[in-house]
Amino acid sequence: MAAARRRCCRRQPASSSSPATTTTRSAASVADGKTLPAYDRDTDGKPFSGPNDFAPDKDGGVYFTGSGKGGPLIDASAYYIGKDGSVKKVAGDLHNANGLVMSNDGKILFLVETEDNRIIEFDVSSDHSLSNRRVFLRLDDLFPNQPHIWPDGIKMDKAGEMYIGQSPRSLDAPGKIIVVDKDGKLLRTLSVPSPSMPNFAFGPDEKMLYVMALDQIDAAPWHGKVYEVPNK
Repeated sequence: MAAARRRCCRRQPASSSSPATTTTRSAASVADGKTLPAYDRDTDGKPFSGPNDFAPDKDGGVYFTGSGKGGPLIDASAYYIGKDGSVKKVAGDLHNANGLVMSNDGKILFLVETEDNRIIEFDVSSDHSLSNRRVFLRLDDLFPNQPHIWPDGIKMDKAGEMYIGQSPRSLDAPGKIIVVDKDGKLLRTLSVPSPSMPNFAFGPDEKMLYVMALDQIDAAPWHGKVYEVPNK
């Protein structure tokens, strides 16, 4: 496999799994660049705690996570923004909710609980509510007798393979994106020169990944890079 290429280098914001995250708003824009009003609370009037990552569905809505205050607290949540602009809480009592992604058929929502080193899944109902919470994958089970894997951003390709970024707690951790199949079986890993890769996106035809990576994970300004990583 060809080596990852660095596309740019600049200061990056805090890792999406950082306990220091204090943002309470989720902003949006449309294709013409117009900024839409920010969302800062759900329809019950309760403010968000640490809006983090999001995943669109096929009905024009968006699921997103509120990571909470981090650490040992079980205070994170998941929300759904309908195409009418309404915002409802769809899951609570999550542990540092982070990346999330819809299955290709729209029937399952996968969600990262970083502090528990795992990915959970929910059944998605026609009214966009979530049910039947269960564990999809414990990352440490893929790499026994190795340091903890701290999952962060996740994406799914057209074949239904899941790509898992990570935000390790040590600069000694190997930089890699983990790829698993629909059953959570390890397929391969993609090497990244930096230790932390909290999020990424597919390029055209999914032949490249564009990876937001961090070299500094313990203090601001969290220096990082963006890499172009060959896929498959």
